[in-house]
Amino acid sequence: MFHQRERRGFTLILMSFMLTILIGAAAFAVDFSRMSLYRTQLRSAADAAALAAAFRLSQGGGSASADTAVAYASKNTVGGTTPLVLADVLPGTWSDATKAFTQTSWAAGSYAVQVTTRYNASFGFAKIFGLTNRTITATAVAVAGGATSSSCVRPWAIPYQAMLDVLYSPGSKSAATYDLTTADIARLAVMTSASNPVTLKVGTGSNYTANGQFWAVQLPPGEYANGTAGSPWSGGSNYRTAIGDDCTALAALIGGASGNANPYVSVGDWLSPETGNKVGPTQQGVDDQCGSDVCSPARKLIAGMWDSYGNAPGGHCSGCYHIKYMAIFSLTGWDNANNAVTGYFNTTTSASGTGGTFVAGGASPIQVIALVK
Repeated sequence: MFHQRERRGFTLILMSFMLTILIGAAAFAVDFSRMSLYRTQLRSAADAAALAAAFRLSQGGGSASADTAVAYASKNTVGGTTPLVLADVLPGTWSDATKAFTQTSWAAGSYAVQVTTRYNASFGFAKIFGLTNRTITATAVAVAGGATSSSCVRPWAIPYQAMLDVLYSPGSKSAATYDLTTADIARLAVMTSASNPVTLKVGTGSNYTANGQFWAVQLPPGEYANGTAGSPWSGGSNYRTAIGDDCTALAALIGGASGNANPYVSVGDWLSPETGNKVGPTQQGVDDQCGSDVCSPARKLIAGMWDSYGNAPGGHCSGCYHIKYMAIFSLTGWDNANNAVTGYFNTTTSASGTGGTFVAGGASPIQVIALVK
């Protein structure tokens, strides 16, 4: 009997000890879960702030991009309150090779933004053990750059010189030597049909090229940028379909024509011109895209923009267009009086329909804002 009473007393002591441990573990588990939730919410705030600031920076916002970061961070709550954005909203550059952010200045060609958010979290049950508060932080880096290929390219090779002649006085910039800048991209973003109209039509052979009135091309490329041969379609029916199709159908059409399911057209590729002026197929394709001769609202389409015309170096494409940029052309419709495509140059920050290489900091009419950290 003595031994049984002794055992029961020991069990009581052991249970008390174990309950203390269990209560402590439960307290830490609850607080750990809360801290994990706060950290997730804080990351969302940092991501939103960095993306918004990178977009503002890509539009020429400069140091005002820091204010944008703070504004977008404050649209998120952490633990029911607004997180703090530290003063070190930093401009800089990003290396894909080393996955490293390098701080610069807002005026030094920055294209990346690093944002750090902070929240002073209070412990709950852990206060029993003397733990009161913990400051948690989250850091995000977003970059602005350009997409250099697309699976939704229309069968037009638009002269790069035509874009430069809209951005600047005609002839003052040469397609052979001039590269687009961040300021150029910002100007393209605000262009409209009313103030910057463009007509896709070559009236005579004295214009940019004598090959086709609409710079019509066959897809996929006749020669890829790496020097390998492509297998472009032939015939006007594919040309019309490629103008009017949606991006999914267009990718299938281009990939099927190439015989290797590759739907992409990229910077550096060489495109073979279609023969003839293509008035009928072009109008029909525009009507398929817009529903009539008028696009309302304008339709943003992706097209290759060429800087030189000639024979590809690999010998797989003769009399072809060399693609310098992937362009955004806002299609407004068809001009019956002049048998011409109407629209204006523009930019987009959507990566929809694009793929291939993303160049961080690259000035391209297809702007991509991406989180990299």
